Amino acid sequence: MNITETQKQQYQDEGYFNLEQARPREDLRGLIETYQQSIDGIPQEMDTRGTDKIGVNERGRQYMVTNCYSNYPSLGQFLFSPLMADVCRATIGEEAYLLWDQFVVKGPGMRMPFEWHPDGGCIGHDHRPYVICWCAMDHMDLDNGTIHVLPFSKAGVRDRVPHRRDPETKQPVGYFGSEPGVPVIGPPGTIGVCSSLSFHKSGINISDRFRRA
Repeated sequence: MNITETQKQQYQDEGYFNLEQARPREDLRGLIETYQQSIDGIPQEMDTRGTDKIGVNERGRQYMVTNCYSNYPSLGQFLFSPLMADVCRATIGEEAYLLWDQFVVKGPGMRMPFEWHPDGGCIGHDHRPYVICWCAMDHMDLDNGTIHVLPFSKAGVRDRVPHRRDPETKQPVGYFGSEPGVPVIGPPGTIGVCSSLSFHKSGINISDRFRRA
């Protein structure tokens, strides 16, 4: 992957950069198949429990499945690919470890956004910043609730900010300003790269299609 010097510098200065269509659609087939396998059992479990909601998962509206690599080793073909190695070298250096993987999916009409938060706020102590890769499996735009990343210069901070729970949504929130952030927009295979100290959020899905990442 040809990650430019400008993008590398932007990551250091602003905490993010975007790679549009970093993976061609055909290379995403394995990723999409693994995602489908990972959620296939959720509706069945909902049927067994007689409910349409288990945790953050809602039938046909929202799915979040974590630590998939431990159950689906084939996911390593993507997680440890030359592309991911290039991203790591461009951001955090030559040595990198997998910390977390998850599929996050918003169904058509899902009207709950995810508020501004830094993923590093989940860690209860100061840490060496890690890199986050948000990989689009579908076309991403404002209608289907893509993510926005807040540059360091707009956030006014580039240190770890602990989360605060919103009393109504119960979501973690860390930024309360009016800056809109920079959206990740592009075709399947587009990757939003940001620091664990970068604020990001996602919007509601007002489209008629799923938004898988």
